[in-house]
Amino acid sequence: MSGLVGWKITYLGTVTGYIDENGKEEDGFEGCKFGRKLILRPFKEVTCTGFKYSYSLRPKIVILSKGYSKKACINNKLYGIR
Repeated sequence: MSGLVGWKITYLGTVTGYIDENGKEEDGFEGCKFGRKLILRPFKEVTCTGFKYSYSLRPKIVILSKGYSKKACINNKLYGIR
């Protein structure tokens, strides 16, 4: 947690799905791949900037920001996003 000093919580919500490589909306959360769009209801999405696998159905998400940098905390794992 000490690595998060100075970061601000900017969003709390739920990941309700993602857009697959064919542009189709999928349910659940299967981690991040570079460029994958995660769907946050209602009317929000974020894009992954790295790779890390995890699986969950409708996990909670906390978005943190520090300057122009953003991170998502999902299932107690940090993911780079934009």
